[in-house]
Amino acid sequence: MVHSRSILVVVVVVVIAFVSLSCGDGGSSSESTCDPGSVQTCPCGGGEPDGTQVCAEDGSAWGECDCGSGDTDTDMDTDTDTDGDTDTDTDTDTDTDTDTDTDTDTDTDSDTDTDTDTDSDVCGDGPFDITGSFQNNIADITFTNAVVGIQHKQDVDPEEDGCITVIDLVLSTGGGCELSLVASDEYSADDGLLVQNLSFTADSACPDFLDDEEGVYIDEGGVVTAEIEPGIKTVPCVNAAECCFDSTLTVRLQGVLGESTSTKTLTVGSTTITVDGEFLSAGDMAVSCPGNSDTDTDTDTDTDTDVLISHSPMTACAGGMYDPESNLCWQDPPSTSEVMDWDAAVSYCDDLVLSAHSDWHLPTIGELRSLIRRGSDEECYKVEWDVDWITAPIDYCAVYDGCLDYSCMYLLNCNPTGCGEWLGPGEGGCYWDAALSGSCSTSLWSSSTLADDTTMVWSIHFAGIWVDATDKTSYSWMDVFPRCVRSGS
Repeated sequence: MVHSRSILVVVVVVVIAFVSLSCGDGGSSSESTCDPGSVQTCPCGGGEPDGTQVCAEDGSAWGECDCGSGDTDTDMDTDTDTDGDTDTDTDTDTDTDTDTDTDTDTDTDSDTDTDTDTDSDVCGDGPFDITGSFQNNIADITFTNAVVGIQHKQDVDPEEDGCITVIDLVLSTGGGCELSLVASDEYSADDGLLVQNLSFTADSACPDFLDDEEGVYIDEGGVVTAEIEPGIKTVPCVNAAECCFDSTLTVRLQGVLGESTSTKTLTVGSTTITVDGEFLSAGDMAVSCPGNSDTDTDTDTDTDTDVLISHSPMTACAGGMYDPESNLCWQDPPSTSEVMDWDAAVSYCDDLVLSAHSDWHLPTIGELRSLIRRGSDEECYKVEWDVDWITAPIDYCAVYDGCLDYSCMYLLNCNPTGCGEWLGPGEGGCYWDAALSGSCSTSLWSSSTLADDTTMVWSIHFAGIWVDATDKTSYSWMDVFPRCVRSGS
């Protein structure tokens, strides 16, 4: 029993000693720096966002400021033990995602560009494979660009359906040199569609053509061969408004061209040019299939009949004569026969007050052409103008309000040589309505200046129906005066 008490005393003494030691240690560290494991923000400097630092496990001090992953540490407050691992994983994932997004955007852009290029290909727009050169006495010219327009007959009758009726071809070097051809109406013995309108233009950018050799060269009767042979005479589509097909056009030329404003000539040697590619043809139900050259007389007669214009007679209007087709009242008789320059003619009509009307004006070239009446002279049809036309028929004079360049006169027939002077239905043989009075020994001004030369104005001489370009001030070769016009009756 005494022994048990001794053991108990020893145990009590040891416990008391242990407690005393513990209290002594706590007293020496009672002022700890921070709560172990807690997190606070810390300044990083240099304009960077604040970082974070973690209190040591014994609370004695704050750890180093972590400025590389402050946002991540803040987000991961509850994951004290894995802050370091989490920060590393998060940074890695973010970098990977960014790289992936960049690659995806690059691929998408590439695909878009490729699709756009593919969509730009349109039937008939080329590119075309052009071989051969335009051989002439100044320079052999190799063309690099082509613009092709083809027309075919659209018909339910298989025997006529699809026949190619018109080939409109423009060859160019991309600038400076341009060869323009329009073939229609009939085939030659060599199966070439005969060229009805031909011009070659050389400006300052045309290689090897000097200044005095530049100009617009046209067929003035010296061309021996001018035709375009299509690879097929009938398009491979049935009763189609449009037909896309692969073929070849072969151009054959030889002869002499004349410069339209001078006596210069251009001798064209035996020239063959081929154009290969995908062509687009437009169908037209109103056209006729071309004939062969041995049926020229019948074909020409039919063509002329198709374009005959039946005019209604003019009637009186306030101050002149009224044309019911154009709804224009023409000054009649002209109150002046005075020859005047263009500026004076414009002012004269603008200032004219006649029969209580002050809305007179100098006519446009389109309005002036609507005044032409050719009567029974079959050779004059190419300069007559129907007010309902948007453009002239293929072999007509091309000068009208929508085509005012100098080349418009020479690409098509504006001065028919077979149209006899003083053979019109008007007074004295003038080529206007019989109801109009006045002399046609002089030309009439239009208000339309040339689009490519504003010193020149379009005019018409009604004694022989010549559509011409006249200098605004220097017109001594042919007297010119105005005949004013207004709208309505």
